[in-house]
Amino acid sequence: MNLLQPHPGIRSESLSEFRTYITGSTEVPKLPMVLQEVLDCSRDSNTNAEKLSVIIATDTMISAQLLKTVNSAYYGFPQQIASIKHAIVLLGFSEVTNLAVGLALMGLMKPKNPDPFYHQFRSHSLATAQLSLWLAEKVAFKDKSAVYTGGLLHDFGLLMLYSWQPEKYRQVLSKCQVERIPIFQIERELLGLDHLAAGGLIGHLWHLPTPLILSMQCHHDKNITEKPEALFIAIIQLAHVLGYQIGFPLSQDIATPKLPKAVYQLLKKVQPDLSLANIKLWLTEIKPQLAQIP
Repeated sequence: MNLLQPHPGIRSESLSEFRTYITGSTEVPKLPMVLQEVLDCSRDSNTNAEKLSVIIATDTMISAQLLKTVNSAYYGFPQQIASIKHAIVLLGFSEVTNLAVGLALMGLMKPKNPDPFYHQFRSHSLATAQLSLWLAEKVAFKDKSAVYTGGLLHDFGLLMLYSWQPEKYRQVLSKCQVERIPIFQIERELLGLDHLAAGGLIGHLWHLPTPLILSMQCHHDKNITEKPEALFIAIIQLAHVLGYQIGFPLSQDIATPKLPKAVYQLLKKVQPDLSLANIKLWLTEIKPQLAQIP
């Protein structure tokens, strides 16, 4: 898949400078070795579940988080899944790969960084991931690991823009608070680049799975019905909006985004019971889990 055509407001020199930062700067966190091996394994036509499970098992933290997620109520398996290989057999190769990618990249969200932005970013990302997984159950979307990881990584481009130019990005947040317009518009104005294009570029440079690239590129798109993975993108968009509404904004400076009409109509078509009243009712199911997000 080629990069989506960037918005006219994006400056080519800014995109080029950001590419150089991602590929050559010593400040950019390097991909965890296990993640690189998982991605290489996913592109190997001769690979198998045994090989992938061995790679993931070398990282005990990722293994534990993966099994915890797979054993959550949203997967609904009648028995405990005790091994990565068992998860691969039940979920499929691509599902476990997507989940492992997201959990590995969580380490790049710098939860121990003293800058409060990173803590808020991580909380927003985890909330969006859990809300995406919960919504997938509501609309009977089968690729749950992909949608969980898509929710986790949807704003990853924004994180990297902040890491690239933190002082200027704080100006973006300040202006966002005053003008109350979508953050990507201010990013284009002050940085010459928005987090959608940044996320798409990172996804391609790191050879991430296509659904995850789409989650980073398209989670603010108004017209998604003609795009690949339209329902996948719609779920993440709604999860992103709900995260703001129930106390997990990306930043207090950013106004709560609105769900595009076309996105709501697509979700309504798949789940006729979808309504504002029902969403409020359904949210009582997941709020206890969200309250545990550190």
